Amino acid sequence: MNSAQGKITVRRAAKAGNDGSDAVVYELRPSVSSVKKTGTTYTPASLTCHVQKIVGGVYSTLTTAGELTLEQLALQYAIDGGTYTSINGTTAITPSGSIIYFRLIKDTIVIATMSVPIVSDGTNGAEGIEGRAIRTVKWVPGETYHNDAPTASAPRYIDILLIFDASGAVTTRYQCVSTYTSGELETVPTGDGNAHWTKVNNMGPLYTPMFMADNGDITFLSSNQILVKKADGTVTAGVSGAGTGSTGYRFWAGSDVPGNAPFWVDELGHLHSIDADIQGKITAVFEGNKIMIDPETGSIKMINPNNIEILNIHFVKESGANNYYPMLRMRSYIDVNIATETVVSPDHITLYNAIYNASTEMGLGYISMYDGNTLKAEMRSTNNSKYTLFLPSLPSYSQAVSGELYVENGIIKQKQ
Repeated sequence: MNSAQGKITVRRAAKAGNDGSDAVVYELRPSVSSVKKTGTTYTPASLTCHVQKIVGGVYSTLTTAGELTLEQLALQYAIDGGTYTSINGTTAITPSGSIIYFRLIKDTIVIATMSVPIVSDGTNGAEGIEGRAIRTVKWVPGETYHNDAPTASAPRYIDILLIFDASGAVTTRYQCVSTYTSGELETVPTGDGNAHWTKVNNMGPLYTPMFMADNGDITFLSSNQILVKKADGTVTAGVSGAGTGSTGYRFWAGSDVPGNAPFWVDELGHLHSIDADIQGKITAVFEGNKIMIDPETGSIKMINPNNIEILNIHFVKESGANNYYPMLRMRSYIDVNIATETVVSPDHITLYNAIYNASTEMGLGYISMYDGNTLKAEMRSTNNSKYTLFLPSLPSYSQAVSGELYVENGIIKQKQ
């Protein structure tokens, strides 16, 4: 390996190079975005993943093993972080586990990853108690009347007894207190009722500053606020129409003062919570841009107004180990074509310029620069804290033109 010491002085101005070749980009395209599991049945029963190649805006699909080999690519998949298996774009993969990982390797470097989650419907909860039906009944001696509030089995009824006058108009209503059978000599309830019946008030429009129920204490203030109190009488939550904008707290909980509550929602839709456990996807939208948090894929994505992903932070599971590490991918676009891409993982960073088909990779103790797939320059550290510079593309003296650098006896020089 050539090495160089000392300093280099370049006295000639740099000249413009030739236009680079079209950028080459590879992307993974699974046949589905997720697989649904119902019992032991998977939908779909199998899936595939092909490679999409983009050259200067021209798209093509790589599916066969020969096409992948020609591009020096290896397409692999793994189930739940298990051992990766090589496949081609037509290989039918039978789903299992909880997630299927795909990766694309070129020259021993992973250049693309994708995952397909396997999702399942939750189990149904226990059947709830059937609701009580309100029945209106007439007085009949020997009849069984119902108030089935304490009863869990169906059917459940609450009987309302109607008392009529001579003209057939209803004058009084009584609610059955508990289920019983009226006696043959029992008379119709009168007044406020008796042990089996309680009179139901006939009320018109009602105005009251406070309404109290057996299991609640709800206070109405200025006709546009409801306060919910705890057993000790202190306010703990509320619904209000007071205030406007960011000080118009429509819902709150945890305090008698809306603005001091640990949870509130204002008139503008702003939600405040000092602690939250939110399940499912979250999407935030701003001027056509979207930020998406997706627990199913373990990722955070940024989508531009053209619905193109420009940032992806996701988990990558090491093969054969229950260990995850983060990976970040950022992209810039010209129209719908990738211009630049940066991939960051815990041990290396890759910078790719699709316009010039050039890339730089920086890792622990090395920096490598490529023109397409050709290594142009590399610097590596050695065990004795020294650095080795490798420049395989520098010409010899006879190959270099005036003004170019060349190597002679391990020394880098400029040809005059």
